[in-house]
Amino acid sequence: MIERFHIPGAPKPAGPYSHAVRAGDYIYVSGQGPFNTETGQYEIGDIRHETRIVITNIQKILAGAGATLADVVKCSVFLKDVAEFSAMNEVYGEFFGAAKPARTTVQAVMPNPAMHVEIDCVAYKPLKPMIPEQTADEVIALLAASANADYYGEPVSQLAHALQAAQSARDANADEELILAALLHDIGHNISDERAIRHGEVGVINHDDLGAEWLAERGFSARLRTLVRGHVDAKRYLVATNANYAKRLSPASTETLKHQGGPMAPDEAEAFGAAPELKDCLRLRNWDELAKEPGRPVTPIAAYRDMIVRHLTATARPVQQA
Repeated sequence: MIERFHIPGAPKPAGPYSHAVRAGDYIYVSGQGPFNTETGQYEIGDIRHETRIVITNIQKILAGAGATLADVVKCSVFLKDVAEFSAMNEVYGEFFGAAKPARTTVQAVMPNPAMHVEIDCVAYKPLKPMIPEQTADEVIALLAASANADYYGEPVSQLAHALQAAQSARDANADEELILAALLHDIGHNISDERAIRHGEVGVINHDDLGAEWLAERGFSARLRTLVRGHVDAKRYLVATNANYAKRLSPASTETLKHQGGPMAPDEAEAFGAAPELKDCLRLRNWDELAKEPGRPVTPIAAYRDMIVRHLTATARPVQQA
């Protein structure tokens, strides 16, 4: 199985290549430089700072592919000047000290002459064999359990919000993959994960990343996960590129924006605007904003079980029979 990843919010590829490619149980991450997606600039000069940005970019791409730095088995480090090895190694150890993947370090000519370091890596993340019906039941039960959970300052429950977003997708005659992305876009609020960054008023701040990873582990498609991961960045993109959009946000959504990175920087917005799934990310974002209406009639959660099973049957790795 070959799967190519283009991760919203990661540095835009500078050529005809993917951020990462999964081939079977291995994920190959393209070389990353010190491009800071928060500032939209290369931050060049101090090797320690550059190394930290590079590995942070790798983390973001791995997360989009359903993996972490702990899954990395091999790194290749390219240095402009091998005399900076010790300083690079110091920061590298902060990220990889426990995992200790295999590594090659060489002196090389940088694609951007001002850069001091570039790193690529390979991660081993086996796809878990899943039974679609069992996974569908797990998802339905998780969402159903949020029926009485407040949706962070909005006048609906978390379940009602998910069902209303999915209903908007259905009403728009969206395909089933997009409908399920609308249903599951906030699943990261519902799962238990020790990496969750929680805020009392806005829930799990990194719910987009955690939710996409959780769905990856259960065999949901790359497109669906990209849409789930992209729904927060879509808000940041729209605020940065549409002066009227911010005025339409609810007070709660305006508050969460402050904790989600705020409006995108120009270069970050340009990269997000070039993403293949931009149109559907923006459609999902619109349905997300509309899904806050008390008492709105919706299709019940149980009706989505067969849709989830169909999706997983088409995309998930089958269970190997003994």
